[in-house]
Amino acid sequence: MIAPVVDIPALLGNPHFRMSEFLKQRIGQHEYKSPRKDGKQSFVIDEALVEEFAALEATQFDNCNPQFSDQVWGLFGEQDTLAHFESLFLEHYNRSFHFPGGHTPTADEVRTWYVPLAERMLIELSYTNEV
Repeated sequence: MIAPVVDIPALLGNPHFRMSEFLKQRIGQHEYKSPRKDGKQSFVIDEALVEEFAALEATQFDNCNPQFSDQVWGLFGEQDTLAHFESLFLEHYNRSFHFPGGHTPTADEVRTWYVPLAERMLIELSYTNEV
């Protein structure tokens, strides 16, 4: 949402553009999938959090413009069972890529797919901005 405002590129990994709907079905206490540095192991999804996401969703594409559509790239896991928003992404942005993983990438998938794509993005967009 902020990338076009501050004119920086963005790489969105398996973006979920309807989090409020997703979270409504999961109200309650949950455990984090991975250990956290602060030691906290649980979190709560409540109605206030759902409402926060709903407010963001209402304006999430307000700053989209055709001049910026090449600077937001989407990376979509072919085995993602949670977020299926590539078609919505492509209504606003032009650059879509796939990797063979699921919704939550492993450290190896981040190194293999996300990092090289982010590096490519920075190289391509810095070259484009210099011309």
